[in-house]
Amino acid sequence: MAKYDSKSLRNVTIIGHGGTGKTSLCESFLYIAGKSDRPGRVDDGTSCMDYEPEEQKRRISISAATNFFEWDKHKINIIDTPGDANFAFDTKNCLRITDGAIVVIDAVGGVEFQTQKVWEYADEINLPRIIYINRMDRERADFFKTMDSIKEKLGKKATALFLPLGKEDQFKGVVDLLSMKAYTFDDPKGGYK
Repeated sequence: MAKYDSKSLRNVTIIGHGGTGKTSLCESFLYIAGKSDRPGRVDDGTSCMDYEPEEQKRRISISAATNFFEWDKHKINIIDTPGDANFAFDTKNCLRITDGAIVVIDAVGGVEFQTQKVWEYADEINLPRIIYINRMDRERADFFKTMDSIKEKLGKKATALFLPLGKEDQFKGVVDLLSMKAYTFDDPKGGYK
């Protein structure tokens, strides 16, 4: 592994309500960056982020887990945090040592209680955040309803940078609103057209 100066290091905490796909998102980062040869799965007990036997048995994160990958000449340290309110103290502590957070929100459930709590924790320390709307391929996924939920519960200034192409089983990519380019997913390794 290369050595990095502090300007090339990023610490990112993944936060949100339990069951929104935080651990799976971390697994995808590691896979697409080439750190693992396959994405681990929470349901199969093969996630490298949930390594404690109790986490594998219960299929939830009980404590924060860390890993890293290299991307674009940067070392990205990721901290996967528990989404269950019983372990919120661990999540709150992780936010204090990070550069920013990715808030994972389920496209079916919208903003849930624990997401609001961790958002408030991040507000307390003025932590930069980006929201990732997950599971657009699920039945009843609704991007616009989820955006309404975000604006209502987290802040009216929330603005989409990407729009989905399709939803549920027709979800096939995104439109980048800054570049005005559409990207369709065409390979499980993260490739797109």
